[in-house]
Amino acid sequence: MTFTENSYLVKFYIRKINEGTISKDDVPSLYNLKEEVEKMI
Repeated sequence: MTFTENSYLVKFYIRKINEGTISKDDVPSLYNLKEEVEKMI
């Protein structure tokens, strides 16, 4: 399974990071989820 910039979880974590609810360190290392989130912020 791979995540893209259009994946729900990527968008979810980007929104939470932008709201200040979580930090990028809180994103789990699930497949390529963390890498995709870091590319978007």
